[in-house]
Amino acid sequence: MPEYVEQLASPKSVASKHLSAMASGIKKHIKSDSAFLKSNYEIDTGYFELRKLPAQPLKKEVQK
Repeated sequence: MPEYVEQLASPKSVASKHLSAMASGIKKHIKSDSAFLKSNYEIDTGYFELRKLPAQPLKKEVQK
């Protein structure tokens, strides 16, 4: 995870492109299937140790 967070500083990095793609998917599902997002999050937290990113550069983009 430290590498991923470090790469977020560069907008052209693999991590930044990944986060951008995930934000786009989340934005799409917020409008069309918010129940899916909630369910998916609950499943993910059951299997993975999710960690918050130290900075959330795309938070405003997802909320639009």
